[in-house]
Amino acid sequence: MNPGTYQECLTIDKSISILGPNEAISPNTGVRVGEAVIDAGFNYRVLAIDHALDFTSTGITFIMKGMTIDMENAADQSRFANNQSGAENNYTFENNRFLNGVPCTNGNWWFTGTGTTLQFNLLDNYFNNGDVSNGISIWVNGVNNVIVQDNVWEDNKAWAMNFNRVVGTIANNKFIDNDAADPDIIWYNNQNGFIIA
Repeated sequence: MNPGTYQECLTIDKSISILGPNEAISPNTGVRVGEAVIDAGFNYRVLAIDHALDFTSTGITFIMKGMTIDMENAADQSRFANNQSGAENNYTFENNRFLNGVPCTNGNWWFTGTGTTLQFNLLDNYFNNGDVSNGISIWVNGVNNVIVQDNVWEDNKAWAMNFNRVVGTIANNKFIDNDAADPDIIWYNNQNGFIIA
């Protein structure tokens, strides 16, 4: 995709790769070129839930590299990524920025369902200014293979991730909380790490 702002939410029911102008440039250590931004809050609808990436099929491979997803102005319970219809997918998110997540009860990413395997690769992404949620929630009834490396979570509220039944690698991630405006005595105002069960 070319640099620019794309005011849309995507429903994904087949294998696809979305490659932005920064597909090979880290949002954490590199010098980025112009961003391709999916503006999922473009509708400014208070009560309408619009997920930026809504996965509706099983058995697909999804790759996203070098993009920005911005949820500013999206309705509460709208997610960066949502798949409640199945589990046997292969996801790769690399060199992306995820900004301004809104409050979500089960996570501003939610993967749930019944299946035998889910592969989730989260490599060198940046998460900033997310509101209270369980972060990336993987609650699939099966074996969930994860590789979570070199990501940065900065000034989000509550959890970065909430994983159930996972195996794999979680390494070299950073959790930064430098937002002095939120009282530290209220736990969900702080950037927290992982819950793994």
